[in-house]
Amino acid sequence: MSESGATSSAEASKPNSKNKKPFYEMMRGSVKLAIRSFLHQS
Repeated sequence: MSESGATSSAEASKPNSKNKKPFYEMMRGSVKLAIRSFLHQS
């Protein structure tokens, strides 16, 4: 589910190329969540 969320956020950020910082921040947050969920699963 985290992968689809990252894809949707990336698509939504494509038109907003001006907002690169928030996009990277969102990606960082999604990555952290993915790592957390992965660790919890294993």
